[in-house]
Amino acid sequence: MKVIEKQALKDEEKMELQEIQLKKAKHIAEEADQEYEEVARRLFDYMIIGESIYI
Repeated sequence: MKVIEKQALKDEEKMELQEIQLKKAKHIAEEADQEYEEVARRLFDYMIIGESIYI
């Protein structure tokens, strides 16, 4: 029974670590999405300003 309990404890610790890693990965992905949106918005603004100069 001890072996099963030890394995269960290891599995639980591994799951907790994976949950932490998942939260970090989601946070990084959200930050990347926000940065992409900002860059896309700036590029769009730049393109609009550039077009208005030539009109």
